[in-house]
Amino acid sequence: MAIILNSNSIQQNSEINHQNNASTSTDSSIFDSYPDNTELTISDGETVKYIPRKYTVGKEIKTEFGSKWIPECANEIKPSLGMEFGCIDEAFNFYSQYALSSGFEPRRFSHRTAKDDFGVQFVKYKWIVCSREGSKRKRRSDSKQSRNRPTQRTSCEACILIVFNAEGRYSIYHFEEMHNHFLVHPDFRKHLKSCRSLDYSKQVFLHHLTEASIGPSVGYRILTKIHGGHEAVGASKTDCKNWKRKYNSYIGEADSQMMVNMLKQKKEFLEDFSFEYFTVNDGELAGLFWADEVSKLNYYAFGDVVSFDETYRTNKYDMVFIPFAGIDNHKKCVTFGAGMLAKEDISSYKWLLNEFKNAFPREPKVVLTDQDPSMKVAVSDVFKTARHRLCMWHIMEKVPVKINKEEFDKQWLHVLTKYDADENKWLNDMYKLRYNWIPTYFQDWEMSGLMRTSSRSESESHMFQQLMNSSSTLIEFYTHFDTAMQSQRWVQSENDQKSMYTTLDLATEYALERHAHTLFTHDVILDIQKEMCEAFKHCLCFNVSELTDGSKTFSITDTSVKSCDIDDSIDRDANPNYFDELVHRHSQVTFNFEDKVVTCSCKKFERCGIFCKHIYYVLRLCGVEEIPDEYITKRWMKCVVPGRRVGKLNLLPNQKNELKPILLDIFRNVDACVNRYLADPAKLVQFRDTLEELKKKAGDDMGSKPPMGSKEFMAAMTGLPQPSSNEVTNPQNIRNKGCGTKRRLKSDREEAI
Repeated sequence: MAIILNSNSIQQNSEINHQNNASTSTDSSIFDSYPDNTELTISDGETVKYIPRKYTVGKEIKTEFGSKWIPECANEIKPSLGMEFGCIDEAFNFYSQYALSSGFEPRRFSHRTAKDDFGVQFVKYKWIVCSREGSKRKRRSDSKQSRNRPTQRTSCEACILIVFNAEGRYSIYHFEEMHNHFLVHPDFRKHLKSCRSLDYSKQVFLHHLTEASIGPSVGYRILTKIHGGHEAVGASKTDCKNWKRKYNSYIGEADSQMMVNMLKQKKEFLEDFSFEYFTVNDGELAGLFWADEVSKLNYYAFGDVVSFDETYRTNKYDMVFIPFAGIDNHKKCVTFGAGMLAKEDISSYKWLLNEFKNAFPREPKVVLTDQDPSMKVAVSDVFKTARHRLCMWHIMEKVPVKINKEEFDKQWLHVLTKYDADENKWLNDMYKLRYNWIPTYFQDWEMSGLMRTSSRSESESHMFQQLMNSSSTLIEFYTHFDTAMQSQRWVQSENDQKSMYTTLDLATEYALERHAHTLFTHDVILDIQKEMCEAFKHCLCFNVSELTDGSKTFSITDTSVKSCDIDDSIDRDANPNYFDELVHRHSQVTFNFEDKVVTCSCKKFERCGIFCKHIYYVLRLCGVEEIPDEYITKRWMKCVVPGRRVGKLNLLPNQKNELKPILLDIFRNVDACVNRYLADPAKLVQFRDTLEELKKKAGDDMGSKPPMGSKEFMAAMTGLPQPSSNEVTNPQNIRNKGCGTKRRLKSDREEAI
């Protein structure tokens, strides 16, 4: 392809329309105003000579428009007319090297295009100018006041013009060498933009910090400590912030689609990973649910009681985050799955709970929520066998009394009558809901005593909110969620290790306690020790009766508590905590010596899965030294979750068969190579040299490849390719309870920032 350029037209187009502005030029005489020799007197009377340093570089030329500077550098890196380059990037890189050695920065400027004989458009000629070309745009008088930023523009005319020649290459046609501004001294060139860059490893490091909810400013401070100072980082805090902005821009409008694609891939390639979503309004994301293999293993072990509650302000779209939480064998929070909803209505909650039910075929025994009316309807419609329990904390904050079932109606009516609250709607509603929150109505439900309030869900929410914020994209949100899950599971593993390989001190000499130490985790052992100590200190048996089936009933008195007989003469106003002290003083324990069946009227074992102090007292009286097998609650045992692990790849049987011989061959070859080279030091040196050659060859191959574009680079770093189209769009105009009014008045300064 031969292109003949008209030299006259090129000469005309090569004239860059800059006007010399004498006011923007800086006279070197300002440096002459500083004295070269100034005597400074120090406190001890001695004097030293202070010689100020002059930061001027380059050759200064006086003109009628002010001083000009010509860079001083090696001739081999200095541009010259007729110099040829294979492409524009090659020319720009050469000029950048010259600029860096001279003390200024280059910038790509305008270009002109043309078409070849085949109609293909190409760049005919291109200007590469000094970064201080042009002038700062003046602020309009009627515009809103903005920040007063410094400018570097001085209308500098230094540039090169490269032209596409007949040989199909670019050659330098015009070179303007003089600058109308100071050139940067070598001491300050480290601050130039061309000297700063975030290489791939630093960007990946910042990405990992982002996953841990560490922002770019803190990330930059960490980089300075790792690399040994600001200069060693090779970038500034602003560069780190710009990288985060570029990362968010890369996600942009494809946020929801990328989130769905990522979770779909996990569902496809990870074993037993569940994921579902639904959209509204022609593709607008409205709901998500996911649960991985480890969450399901935890649910099978600890899913008898499940609590879930809404968490707000975890993402930029104001979608409600709903984690499903329970209690593990160490009495710590464990997450079974999570969901996100755009609306808190009945249909959305029913969809979420149905997906949870599909992922975990076994229903929980008790579901704990707050008093959200939508949740109440959804739970009753979806879970047919589970008992729905309301968070007792919210209710007991307003009605701080604890009374037994027999006295509930009497005392409730007494309170209503005394305080003339018969017509109070809230109290009447709470009375109708008494089966959903009064503890005594849950005595017969297994493990119902594990959670009485939604504090577990609130604790989970607090953990997640430490890593999430209201400006997070969905992709960032999920990485933060994944980080929180890894942390939670690491703590579970640590607790398993402590329970398996360490021992607690014995609180008693009772053989049954020794047996409990071999079965249960440390946190459960502490509760058992407390019950045993209470049994031996405060429990007394005042009556024993024998039943027809050979069982015996022991009447136990706990001397540490007051009588449960209600004294109507006590003034409730003067003693508001009277009912807080009412607990069962007397308990009935029935024990069968043959089949080792034991029950207690307090029903602590049914509610919590461990024996109460009354049973421990009776077992000691009867000489029982081991916990009967049927009363060893599996959920409290050590390492009860089988094979806690990260989800593994799904491989078809034929793929596994194909992969196995390849891996075996690799291991055999590596083993043979190591043994052969270790036996001969000379061969070991040869092996090292071979590796260096391969490394160099790999580097050359990488260097010969075309550079990645910004999107390809970001996709390679994050592992999240941009979708070609967005079938799932980002949620819009979500208004939930936790969104806030967004009506707070802002100052002019805050709005400007």
